Amino acid sequence: MSLICIFGNSHLGALAQSANGINRLEAAGHQVVFWGIAGSNFEKIAYDRGQVVSPMPQQSLRISGGRFESLDPSLPDVTVFYGFNVGPSYLSRSIAVALQKTKNISSGLRDAIIDQEIRRMWSQEIACVLISQITSAYPEKRYLFAPQPLVAQHDEFLDRVKDNNVLFEIQTRLLRYIEDWMTDRNIQYFSQPEDTISDRFFTKPAYTKGSVRLASAEEHDVGDVNHMNPEYGNIMLAKIQRLLG
Repeated sequence: MSLICIFGNSHLGALAQSANGINRLEAAGHQVVFWGIAGSNFEKIAYDRGQVVSPMPQQSLRISGGRFESLDPSLPDVTVFYGFNVGPSYLSRSIAVALQKTKNISSGLRDAIIDQEIRRMWSQEIACVLISQITSAYPEKRYLFAPQPLVAQHDEFLDRVKDNNVLFEIQTRLLRYIEDWMTDRNIQYFSQPEDTISDRFFTKPAYTKGSVRLASAEEHDVGDVNHMNPEYGNIMLAKIQRLLG
């Protein structure tokens, strides 16, 4: 039985609460363990002397079902980097809003600015640093990556954006850049299924209702637009299973 570690931030909650998806993976011969941490402390995870070290080891221990306070990347046969604080909705919007401050520039210069900002932002992401360290140390292992889902549909998200088409272009280019970065490092990228997306920028609202917290399995506050529910987690676990073959 192969060991699959799904490693990520608070967005693991949707997958960890999907009993159907986990049962299917286990029936196919995969043992599944989750590991990570919720909230801003995810940014404090560090790779040190062959171990991925949690700033809140007791929380990470609970998330892993009592298996791991720290994570030894040599143990899993497959590591799935999931969510990993890579939120394409907010990253894309921040670039779009900043770009609006530039005036009367050519399309070529605009494209160069977008590409530069994508590279700069990605280089500063914990995902870029941590994934590079782990995969460089254990290149013989198999790795998958998926970013956080798009935010659930809500009108306020687009209030600061003047041109939705520019935002969509940035979002598309950002995700393509991340996919290419992963492919260059032999990491299999998988994206949010198109049938869970609404109006180009959003996850359909049905997938956020009843979302649960990773650390406590309690429901998120009403109005949470960032986290998805076990139904969405079931879809993503099924996608992981298809990729594993």
